Amino acid sequence: MGRVQDDNGSRPHEAMAGRDAFTEEALDWFAKLQHAAGERHVAEQFDAWRESDARRAEAFRRVEALWNSSELRAAVKASAAPSRTTASVTRSAPRRGASARWSIRLAVAAAVVILAVAVAKFPDFMLSMRADYRTAAGESQKISLPDGSLMTLNTASSVSLDFADGRRAVTLLSGEAFFQVVHDPQHPFRVTGHLGDAEVKGTAFSVRTDETEDKVLVREGLVDAGPLESRQTRALLAAGHGAIITKASMSPMPEGDTERELAWLDGRISFVDRPFGRVLDDLRRYYGGRIIVTNDRLKRTAVSGDYRLDNPELVIRSLAEATGAKFTRLPGGIIFLR
Repeated sequence: MGRVQDDNGSRPHEAMAGRDAFTEEALDWFAKLQHAAGERHVAEQFDAWRESDARRAEAFRRVEALWNSSELRAAVKASAAPSRTTASVTRSAPRRGASARWSIRLAVAAAVVILAVAVAKFPDFMLSMRADYRTAAGESQKISLPDGSLMTLNTASSVSLDFADGRRAVTLLSGEAFFQVVHDPQHPFRVTGHLGDAEVKGTAFSVRTDETEDKVLVREGLVDAGPLESRQTRALLAAGHGAIITKASMSPMPEGDTERELAWLDGRISFVDRPFGRVLDDLRRYYGGRIIVTNDRLKRTAVSGDYRLDNPELVIRSLAEATGAKFTRLPGGIIFLR
């Protein structure tokens, strides 16, 4: 059950191969602009977003390039066209205006679905070439490592391993993993994310990585962690503590967050007074489809809850109802909240 609190407070496929947080934002804006075409306040918000960072403008340019490709246009046209079977059972033709509006809506829905698939396809292929182990959205996997340590790979996650010549090294390519490390003082166990790393002799801890930050959470023992680009900025984290690591800095996790962040090990998601937008960021990893929020106020609404993760769409529906959001599910599993 949740609780809410209102808070006011090249070629196209090559260009998309390195999907990051800015590309995700750009794809959300593409969908929002199609959905709210002609609305001036949306256009103004988009201009402010695009002009706030050159990387955002470049990400949107890449999305537009993919959208303008002939392959995608053909796929959208094919998806929006009514089948012969559907046409044959229609008893009365709608008025031309209604038909045209429906065709536009259908084309927009098809465009969003196909563009989301296109954006997702190539980065996943690149990960598959590098990863020794991967999980799909909503899946987790327990893996025995060559040294006897145990790794639990969370949803939509991937790793590569290097255990040759006495090394114990894991590179977290995406997502999140929990490690129960066999004690071996002579051979440190190292996990490297996008921005930071963690090194232990023997303990239980997790690492989560994305394009903007890494998180290290300690359940047992001690973990030496810090940014990759600032070796002098390191900290020894004790059980029950965690750190958020960026490119050249690190900061402690709020008190009490560690066990809530590790609730996924028991198949749950737990949060207290978190912005709805941040909760949705977590749920995206388990849902697998796209979740698009067209109301920025919703993103700021504080929510609390403890839910099972075996049906993430049900969690999203429940939170949407609690926050007063209108829930719309498009073909292909795309969810609009407004």
